[in-house]
Amino acid sequence: MMVTAMKLRVVRMSAVLVALTGAAGGCGPSNGTGSAPPSCLQVQPCGGDVVGTWSFLGACRTPAVLQDFNDSLQASCPGASISTLDVDISGTVTYNADLTYAANVTETIRATETFPLSCLGFASCAEVVSSNTESTVSCTGSTICTCRVTGAPPMIETGSYTTAGTDLTMAGPTSTSTDAYCVQNNQLHIISVDATSGALKGDFVAQKQ
Repeated sequence: MMVTAMKLRVVRMSAVLVALTGAAGGCGPSNGTGSAPPSCLQVQPCGGDVVGTWSFLGACRTPAVLQDFNDSLQASCPGASISTLDVDISGTVTYNADLTYAANVTETIRATETFPLSCLGFASCAEVVSSNTESTVSCTGSTICTCRVTGAPPMIETGSYTTAGTDLTMAGPTSTSTDAYCVQNNQLHIISVDATSGALKGDFVAQKQ
C-alpha cells in the first residue's frame, strides 16, 4: 500500500502541473536524511506477522522507480520528465488482529520536473505556480517550465487488510493495493518488486513499537 500510494501521489502532483531516494540515476536513500533506513532494499519478500503498531523509519529506491514515474508522466505529457525525486515518510500504521488497519502517515515528496508549456494549459510558467494549491511549486522558464515541487500529503485512514504468502493487500476508503512485504528483526519492509525480473525497486521500512 505504501509503495503504491507513493507512486500515485507523485503522479498526482505531476498531474496538477499538467492540468507524486536521491538524484536520478543513483541507487540510494530516499528519506530526506542523507542515509537509508536500516536494511533498506536488503530484505527479500518473506511474509510474516504484521499485527502491531509500526513506526516508519524512511524509504529508499532504485533508479527503476524514477523511470516508472517518468513513464506515467510522459503518457499524459510527452516531453515531460522528473529528473530528481526524494521521498521522506513518517508516522505509524497499526495492523489489528481482526484484519483492520489504521494509518497516520505523511509522505513528504520533493521532485524536480520539466514540462513543455504547450501541454500545461497555462500561458506562462508563473501561472503554474499560482494555480497549485496541493503543493509548494517554484518554476523557471518560458516555453519549457522547470519546476521544483514539494508536497506533504497526509494519509489518515482506516481499512482492512489481508496477507497471503509474501503479499500484503490493503483495502482503504478509495482504493485497494497489494505490495510484497517482509517482517524480520522487528522491522516491517513494504517492498516494490519488478514484476518481470523480480528485482527489488523500493522499500518502506518501519520499526515495531
